[in-house]
Amino acid sequence: MNKQALLQQLSWPDAFADFEAQPAPTPTPWHFDHAFLERVYRHCPQPQLLVEVGSWMGRSAIEASLFYLSQLGWREFTLICVDTWLGSTEHWLRPQAEAVLHPAHGYPQIYQQFLSQVTLAGVSDYILPLPQTSANGAHIIEALQLQPDWVYLDASHYTSDVLLDMDLYWPLVRPGGVLFGDDWNWPSVRQAVQEYCEIYGLKYTHSHYSWAIFKGH
Repeated sequence: MNKQALLQQLSWPDAFADFEAQPAPTPTPWHFDHAFLERVYRHCPQPQLLVEVGSWMGRSAIEASLFYLSQLGWREFTLICVDTWLGSTEHWLRPQAEAVLHPAHGYPQIYQQFLSQVTLAGVSDYILPLPQTSANGAHIIEALQLQPDWVYLDASHYTSDVLLDMDLYWPLVRPGGVLFGDDWNWPSVRQAVQEYCEIYGLKYTHSHYSWAIFKGH
């Protein structure tokens, strides 16, 4: 699904139009489980629509986009990134929160960092930011009758929030797609995935940092 065609269909503006990237965005460390995540990407080798819930400064969205472009040679996709870009509870409670949130007059400027990193990585033609809460993002995607090939969850780490995100986004994933996410090493996230799969009779797989639930046809 071509991003510009999707924007035209939705009558949404392109967030990257006339945007000037900051020269040196803050680097974003991320535990990238290459083998595991590449398995997920290859499970959907020619996706039309992808959704990431919790994008922070764009590292995971960039990695996924570059993999499709460089490794699979696939360009007909759009990756919707759902995030408020206001920071998580952990970010606000850090002793040096200002260094992470980059506030201007008390308001975080993480979104500008996200746009900058995506632009400098050369994948802005494939990424569509949706500045919303996880719940609102799911409701919008559902109302638009969009059916993602995969959904990647990396928002709140609270068990109740992860359960809610799974409950909202699992039904949106097309048959044959994947719901997967980050932070398997967090006990609260691990608990949510295990509880959800037990309730609905689903099977999950995981690596050290990532987890996935493959949806049958």
